[in-house]
Amino acid sequence: MTLSKNAGIYTVIVALWALCVLYFSPRLFALLVGPELFIAKILLFAFILIQIIFWFYIFFHSVIIAFSYLVTPPVKTIATTIDIPFVALLYTTCNDFHEEAAKTHLRQDYPNYQLFILDDSTEPDYQRQVDAFAEKNGVRVSVIRRKGRQGFKAGNVNHGLKQISFDYEYFSISDADTMVPPNYIIDLLPYIKVSNTAFVQAQLKSYTNQPTDFARNFAINTDMHFQRYTITKNVYGFVMWYGHGALMRRDVYNTLSGFPEIATEDLAYSMMARAKGYEGVYCPDVVCLEEFPPTYLQYRHRNEKWIRGTTECLFKFYPFFLKSKNVSWVEKLDVLASAGTLLLAFPYILFLILGGIILPIFYHHFQFAGPMLKMPIEHERLSLGMIHNIQSNLFWSWDLFFLLLATIFAPVIPVFIDHWQKPKIVLNYLNVYVFCFFSVQLVSAIHFLVAVISRTAVFPVTGAKQQPLEVSTAERKPWFLGSHANLSIILWVEFAAGILFLGLSLGTQNIWFLPLIAGLLISPCVFYWNLTTPLMRRLVALPAVAVIMLLYFIVQGLMRI
Repeated sequence: MTLSKNAGIYTVIVALWALCVLYFSPRLFALLVGPELFIAKILLFAFILIQIIFWFYIFFHSVIIAFSYLVTPPVKTIATTIDIPFVALLYTTCNDFHEEAAKTHLRQDYPNYQLFILDDSTEPDYQRQVDAFAEKNGVRVSVIRRKGRQGFKAGNVNHGLKQISFDYEYFSISDADTMVPPNYIIDLLPYIKVSNTAFVQAQLKSYTNQPTDFARNFAINTDMHFQRYTITKNVYGFVMWYGHGALMRRDVYNTLSGFPEIATEDLAYSMMARAKGYEGVYCPDVVCLEEFPPTYLQYRHRNEKWIRGTTECLFKFYPFFLKSKNVSWVEKLDVLASAGTLLLAFPYILFLILGGIILPIFYHHFQFAGPMLKMPIEHERLSLGMIHNIQSNLFWSWDLFFLLLATIFAPVIPVFIDHWQKPKIVLNYLNVYVFCFFSVQLVSAIHFLVAVISRTAVFPVTGAKQQPLEVSTAERKPWFLGSHANLSIILWVEFAAGILFLGLSLGTQNIWFLPLIAGLLISPCVFYWNLTTPLMRRLVALPAVAVIMLLYFIVQGLMRI
């Protein structure tokens, strides 16, 4: 099956973004004309470019979400007749065995399958649990172990498939917490039997009963991603395998020489398959369940893996993907834009430092008067005649502030639409979302820089109580190659940065840093106590309260213009 990609979504996104840049950027670039130092203009130019990147993501999120509501993608072609080939269900675990999830793999409405538990556990207790489960369920379950943990999860799967007969034409990969429905194999097979299909990705949803308040409040994220973003990919973008919950072809796997043994093997394999002329299909009718990271600590681990893994993957595999003639420009842009959503923390931190600390040193217009920037003061004369004697806030006006706000909240539009009748759910979600957004910005920027410098990633097992780690390199070199998301020194750096930003805000009457300050100062508390007490559930709302305060002062300032 050859999926023709419709350019509709990205045509709209790029067109709206171009109009936005044409409308807003002249007022910002006008500041480059003046007597300021050359270095000041370079920094200002960087400040403007970061804003332009943020504007792109406003339309990226808004247009994709709008299409998910307004446009119903056509049904994909499926095979009308199929045989009943052997299917290997690969269940991967590493010190995080979930017996109930494993049981769902044995309830398939399909005769020819075998469950293979690929056990990378290092703790004897988990190994005993796996062995007991296999013994209890008889010949339908096989356990495969290996020496060492090289190559992360991909290395585990590659090793497992080498031990499995080639009679298994298709295989599926599950994480330890993945629950598959009884119709999993039987309903995905008709899609993958069509030629040129490398894999069929099922929809992933969070468990209904998450184990913690943190997960219950934040788990909407998984559902929202698949229902409002992935749903458009069959027609309008790049279909990615998400590392689990997908049926895959063994012959394609062999053609591609297995999974690349990096932390983000799913994105890399998806790009490799597409560059070779194969395609992925998303099937929303088959729904797998999974656990959301139950604690803030585990959420930070997963965030580190995604950021460093995505950065490493783009460096190593995107150039080949970009050059492939089998891939449309829509898919190439979709991969880059979608991956970019994970990598915006560094430009965001740079944006705040430039606008709130560095540029006020060089530009009078960036100095603060309470919460409002003086851009420009009434009757202030600039170098361009076109903006002489303008008696209004030419630069920071209502429309530009709306864009800044939309940058943060555009990704969560579906929460307001889909749950408008449940305000408590929306409020609890927004409190945790805003907290996590600001609290991990600094450490996410560090992850990005480490990945750019080292070109390596780590693979922390999100669900494991202890975190066995590897870096994607044959040699252990500097300490920064390892995981640092939850090191005590990083938490102290975040807390110290919060204090530093607080001092700068008080000294300059600059309230722009308040949400970030709240997130950084509260982060160690949530890290150690999660949301297990009423006090923590209230503290986690402080960044959202800071955003509301910021909006109030902005509105007050704009009304005085």
